[in-house]
Amino acid sequence: RREREFLAARARPAESGMFIKQVILEGFKVYKERVEIDFTNKHNCVVGANGAGKSNFFLAIQFVLGDVGLHNLRAEERKALLHEGAGSHVLSAYVELVFDNSDGRLPVDRAEVRLRRTIGLKKDEYFLDRKHLTKTEVMSLLESAGLSRANPYTIVQQGKVARLAVMSEAQRLDSLLEIAGTRVYDEKRFESQRILRETDARRAKIEETLGYINDRMAELEAERTELAEFQALDRKRRVCEHAYHERELARARAELEALDARRTQSSQRCDAKLKDEKAAVAQALKYEARLRAAASEGESARAASTASRSEAERCMGSVARLELTLEQAAADAREASSERKSKEAELGELEAAAADARTELAALKPRFDKAQKQEAETGRECEGVAAELAELYSREAHGTRFKDKVERDKHLKKEAETLRKQIKAREAELDSLRNKLTNEAQIAERRGKEAETVRRSLAEARGEADARKVSASALRKQRDEAIEARKSLWRREEELRKDAEGSADELTAASGLLTAAASRAQWHAIKAVRRLAAQHQLNGLHGTLLELFACDAKFFTAVEVSASNQLFNIVVDDDATAAKLVDLLRAEGGGRATFVPLSQLRSQALPAYPDSQDAISLLSRLRFDPRFEPAVRQVFRKALVCRNMTVASRYAKSHELDCVTLDGDTVSRRGALTGGFHDATRSRMAAQAKIGETEARAASLRDEQAALGVQALAADQAVSKLLGELQREEALLTRATHASEQLAIDAVSAAQRAGGGRGGGG
Repeated sequence: RREREFLAARARPAESGMFIKQVILEGFKVYKERVEIDFTNKHNCVVGANGAGKSNFFLAIQFVLGDVGLHNLRAEERKALLHEGAGSHVLSAYVELVFDNSDGRLPVDRAEVRLRRTIGLKKDEYFLDRKHLTKTEVMSLLESAGLSRANPYTIVQQGKVARLAVMSEAQRLDSLLEIAGTRVYDEKRFESQRILRETDARRAKIEETLGYINDRMAELEAERTELAEFQALDRKRRVCEHAYHERELARARAELEALDARRTQSSQRCDAKLKDEKAAVAQALKYEARLRAAASEGESARAASTASRSEAERCMGSVARLELTLEQAAADAREASSERKSKEAELGELEAAAADARTELAALKPRFDKAQKQEAETGRECEGVAAELAELYSREAHGTRFKDKVERDKHLKKEAETLRKQIKAREAELDSLRNKLTNEAQIAERRGKEAETVRRSLAEARGEADARKVSASALRKQRDEAIEARKSLWRREEELRKDAEGSADELTAASGLLTAAASRAQWHAIKAVRRLAAQHQLNGLHGTLLELFACDAKFFTAVEVSASNQLFNIVVDDDATAAKLVDLLRAEGGGRATFVPLSQLRSQALPAYPDSQDAISLLSRLRFDPRFEPAVRQVFRKALVCRNMTVASRYAKSHELDCVTLDGDTVSRRGALTGGFHDATRSRMAAQAKIGETEARAASLRDEQAALGVQALAADQAVSKLLGELQREEALLTRATHASEQLAIDAVSAAQRAGGGRGGGG
């Protein structure tokens, strides 16, 4: 039995009425391949055998017009509408109706309007002239043209005419009211009233929010004024700090110069003291030489004293002999006279010897005057002895002076005893002088050792002062180098900060360009997806397809034309992540987005590309992570870049590929040609490339800023450490300088004490 089903899709009752010009199906029910069926503005009849697809064709039109039962479809219902025949599995299907809108019945400023509904396992979308619309917008558009879902007779199906004939009058009246659209009016009136109530509530809330915003704006304005004042004062503070630091630096430099001058003067004084010390040491050596000379002279004096004692003893012997001679004096006067002459000669010799001794004693220095005087007294005593001898000789000559020999002997013994006492007293004085000379020599030796110790300490102090001076100079040099390095780091940090601000401005500009290239609703949905993924910690989000691949700049236009809005498809790991994000978008009202689950994509075989220098596969010119190859291949596997439109037309027909030129002109594998001007300044690929480049540069700048922050901190610590070491070294230098000065003074005092001690000993 042939089953006939008539489609009452009213062509148009008059020449100017709206009608369906064409129906296009692909992947829907029994229609796996693309099918295009044209209609006229007259009555059209679809005839076919059982199973030919008449009911599915009729269902396709109902599917697009949103008939009751086909408006909101569940996943299993959408899957039932997909083609399930032999061969590869169909993932999506669409039905497109082409309306003749010459009379403007549809509120669209075009004579031909294309309405397409696309479904998949997880999507159900409407497109009006390739522009995405929501179901509500599509239903409103159809209702404005009189195609209301509430009107059951917009599409008259098989059996409805018979049911209409057997209806009661009340039922028929209800049907007429439905056909007239009164129910739609009532529904719209109630909906409008609800919207008015919601609008009033939102207006009140908005007014409240505006009041809060105005108050907040006033607070922010006050804070802005305070901030401006703070910034002005902060600038003044920085200027004052800079001036203060400059003044402190100048003062420190002046103090440093004064310290250097003082150090120079101290060095000069130390040099002068060193010269004085050397002169004092030389003078001390001279004094020591003179002391040794004086000691040798003292030895000579002691030798002379010994000789004098020997002479005195000899004189005593002579006295004894004289006594013997006196005994014989009476006997031999002539012999006595010759003996007297002999004694007088000996007395002359003694006087000459005494004169020589006096001459030697006169040569001693003033500091040995006391010893010289004692030696002189000894000489005078010797002279006295000589005088006494002369007197004895005279007495011998005048023997008649004494009464007898006993009286004479008694007198001579008395004189001899007196001479012995005087000689013993002189010997005691000579021993005392020798002891004093020994003590003075020990004192001089001790003071010489003290002077040597002071000289060694002075040399060590000067060596330490010189070492401290060299160390302080090295530390000053290191401090200056560290300060200069820190200034260099500060300058580089300022340069990096300016570069980072410039990168941020460039990133904002590139993001704005990319935002302008997409529709406002689409970009709002993408931003909402990113925010929700971060908020709910969803790790399966990879970003838009545009962000996941790159290519050379000359292919930007070809890529954008080939992919179109698919560049903003959001790539996720699996359908669970996509479903979660869809639920979050629906709950928040964040718009609509298209997700591409990588787990659901199968690696499709690449078509046979032509082996020619005039055409290349666009997919081969893209750079991407292998993980995202299924998503990129799904969009670009049938895209071919051709040299010109002639080559594109040839290969589109022979290889069934979508061909595109570098200028953006396209030839579809279905035969459609598209071309014209393409604004390269609004390129989404260029904007994304600029964003990637700017983000990489910003990341590099952040890393360098972090490294410079560490280096600047280390430089600050090094400067602080060097300043502390320099202060400590300068303090040690000052201490060493003062110690060397004090030691120089001590050396001079020691030399003076040594000289004074020797002078006192003399």
